[in-house]
Amino acid sequence: MKQGVLPAQVDEIASLSEVPDPILTNEFEDFFENAAIALHFVGKDGTILRANRAELQMLGFTAEEYVGRNIREFHADPVAIADILDRLSRREELQNHRARLRAKDGSIRWVEITSNVRALGDRFLNTRCITTDVTETVKAQELIREQERRLAITYENAAAGIVEANAEGQLLRVNSYLCDLLGYSQDELIGRSIFDRTFPADAEADREQYRRQVAGEIDSYTLEKRFVRKNGSVFWAVVNSSSVHDCDGSFRYAVRVQHDISERKRVEAALAKRAEEQGAIHRFTEMLQHARTQEDVYAPALDAIQRALQCQRASILLLDKNGRMKFVAWRGLSDTYRVAVEGHSPWSAQSQDPQPICVDDAQQADLPEELKQAIRTEGIGAVYFIPITQGGRLLGKFMAYFDQPQEYSEQQIETGRTIARQLGFGIERIKGENAAQRLAAIVESSHDAIVSKDLNGIILTWNRGAERLFGYSASEVLGKPITIIIPPDRLQEEPLILGRIRKGEIVDHFETVRRHKDGSLVDISLTISPVRDAAGRIVGASKIARDITAQKIAEAKVRDSERHLQDLLAAIPAAIYTTDEQGKITYFNEAAVELAGRTPVIGSDEWCVTWKLYLARWNATSSRPVSNGCFPS
Repeated sequence: MKQGVLPAQVDEIASLSEVPDPILTNEFEDFFENAAIALHFVGKDGTILRANRAELQMLGFTAEEYVGRNIREFHADPVAIADILDRLSRREELQNHRARLRAKDGSIRWVEITSNVRALGDRFLNTRCITTDVTETVKAQELIREQERRLAITYENAAAGIVEANAEGQLLRVNSYLCDLLGYSQDELIGRSIFDRTFPADAEADREQYRRQVAGEIDSYTLEKRFVRKNGSVFWAVVNSSSVHDCDGSFRYAVRVQHDISERKRVEAALAKRAEEQGAIHRFTEMLQHARTQEDVYAPALDAIQRALQCQRASILLLDKNGRMKFVAWRGLSDTYRVAVEGHSPWSAQSQDPQPICVDDAQQADLPEELKQAIRTEGIGAVYFIPITQGGRLLGKFMAYFDQPQEYSEQQIETGRTIARQLGFGIERIKGENAAQRLAAIVESSHDAIVSKDLNGIILTWNRGAERLFGYSASEVLGKPITIIIPPDRLQEEPLILGRIRKGEIVDHFETVRRHKDGSLVDISLTISPVRDAAGRIVGASKIARDITAQKIAEAKVRDSERHLQDLLAAIPAAIYTTDEQGKITYFNEAAVELAGRTPVIGSDEWCVTWKLYLARWNATSSRPVSNGCFPS
């Protein structure tokens, strides 16, 4: 008995024809059984008549388990096998008809069936089937389809714009994300050039790189460029363009991925702007350290304003002594404009805590028509007023001018405030230094000795007047106690003076004696005042010493002269006295006392003794009694 054939089937096959059947020959038997492909015969009712070794091995059955059973039992899809048998019953041929067979272990094998009918006249004998196992192929195809499906989903849902472009740069395919980015539909983009929606200034660089990619000089490239949306707005994207080659290695198409980097660019621009602002402020601060005049402050300030605020023009105005804003420095402003707007100010000279004023659109601003006309003529689109203050006091303002209407950020406003603070500090510092220099010049040129000391009596400053008065140079006394110029018998004065200074008192016109370097004594008049620090604490004393030696000598001479005069007047036998303009006694001699009969009180008495000069004559010529009263002088 032949392998894979049951006795009943042999008899059936043998009875199919009176002529010997070629399939039963030894040569056929060998071919059938040992063929590398699966072969089987099926009867009209679907019974498996014969199956070769390849088919049995493919499904894992023995001949006894497979041959003689209906083919329908081994098909996983009843509808599919019914269709196959129906088509064969109509004598149709099947070519690579795909079906699924169930193996003995329960697994499913995908096969492609090529089959036709063996007939004798109108008589249906059997089908001849070649079964090719395509399970792995189907799995691979299914994997590819799954990958393609996933790729399609990824392609459409990727958070990046993805396109395919041919060698001419025409768009073959675009995903939804790019459509959303650009504001166009797929139909509006397909067939258009990849350069059509590129910002004009960026197109040439992309075009040159793409030319090299198509030519095979490079496989891919990356660049950043701007795209123009349908509504005219612009966004930044980084483009990665990669080549897809055919089997010959030639360029087939490019896959281009666009990532929106607008936010990154915005952050980078903001950081760059912030760095520029900080750099401008740092440079301004550095330049202020070297400024010696107010004019030295203005140029760096204008540099900082234009660099940090990125304005096209700028100016600085300060309050004059009449409280009017006057231009002191400017850039890019005409004389006509400055004359027209000088004196205008959004704040009064007495304003407390003035705030910046931002005019976004100068033409729409609520300004006097004259001022608005001057701004219009000057071509100013927006302007920014920043008050310059110091210690709460308004010093002036600076103005930043923009050619176009402008929106001001909080950071920009704060940057303007910072520049204004630095500008105010610089102006006041120069004023303070100038005042200090003038004071120092006054101190140095003063004929009086001006000295400062700490609360321990250590000399801190010593001017030229002190050098002249006491004979010591500044280098000889700085850092030494003030007692080096105090005579031993006057040393008790120093702790008393320091005690009063510590209490905040002023020692005014204190006459004393000090010692010259050569040992001689100098009569001086001292005025001593407390010196306070920024917090108001007393940290030392300022002393002004005036040489009163000549004054003392003059006073002594006057006293000597007065004594001499008094001695002279006292020796005169005549009565002599003097009065002030009110008639009050300022001087009298003894003869006047004897004449008057009493001693007058200097400075208060009003008396005269003139009547006594007439007494003798009166007594001789008249019997009128003599009065003891006083006649007016």
